[in-house]
Amino acid sequence: MERSEPVGHLEAITEGTSSISVVGWAFDPLDLSSATTLEVYVNGNLHTTGKTSLLRPEIASQFELASDVVIGFEVPLDLDRTTNIHQIYVKFVGVGGGSLISNTLQKWLVAPAGKLLSVTPSGLVICLHPRTLNTKYLIIVLLVGL
Repeated sequence: MERSEPVGHLEAITEGTSSISVVGWAFDPLDLSSATTLEVYVNGNLHTTGKTSLLRPEIASQFELASDVVIGFEVPLDLDRTTNIHQIYVKFVGVGGGSLISNTLQKWLVAPAGKLLSVTPSGLVICLHPRTLNTKYLIIVLLVGL
């Protein structure tokens, strides 16, 4: 079997109310009939695997592919929410073991960390999220006179 280098791109990291996913597209030019295998890396470690499973006709047309070729992906991630930032990239695996490493995206998971509850003559009262208690913060206060 001929070794093939896949084509692909990691477009975004999306966050829903209870889930985080990586979104993008990939295909193997030598095997358009099969889903492309994806390896998702978080902070340099293999986190999960997946396959292309969505139609992306707007991308397919750019490569002169049929609009019904399955090249899109949305892979859910179960990320450690005690870590503030994650570096995420995807390895696209093609026929015969050829591969392509995507661009790297960052995802901040703990922002905002809290909210200002009140300002009193003795200071500020700030409520921090429990996941962020061991995090250092820079707090900037802007005083505007009327």
